[in-house]
Amino acid sequence: MRLQPRRRASWLAWVAVLLVMPGVFACGGSQTGPTPTPAPSPQPLALTGTWTGTGTDDSGPGTVTWNITQTGTAITGTFSIRDNASGATATGNLSGTLADTTLTYTLDIPVGGFSAPFEVCSGRVTGTAPNVTGTAINATYTGTICGDRVQGSLSLTR
Repeated sequence: MRLQPRRRASWLAWVAVLLVMPGVFACGGSQTGPTPTPAPSPQPLALTGTWTGTGTDDSGPGTVTWNITQTGTAITGTFSIRDNASGATATGNLSGTLADTTLTYTLDIPVGGFSAPFEVCSGRVTGTAPNVTGTAINATYTGTICGDRVQGSLSLTR
């Protein structure tokens, strides 16, 4: 079959269109390529260990020790406090959550957790420590101890 020059040009144009069209439709107007890898999530601060320092509230200054165990962002452990003026001591449990560099925590002292003559008392305080580092916790707290409302602050290091 011999095509006339005009028909031949028209036929070649259709062939070219048919060859190019699948590529145009494959593009679909959107670009595909490798999916960017998301940045890794930052690791939470490692707070597990013994922290010591001072605390001050309505009863005056004292010494504080926290023994922290951390699993992910969850904080658990024990604590002890000693009132400098009276020598009274208390022990209890701590729990909390670390979000970035902010620690939100609860300290619970059960009945029997205080030394005499306060052994019939219990207490619970909650607090926040913003800007926690791997070596310092500076926090404020409020709560109830022996039925009295308390508020204070503490500063711990390791």
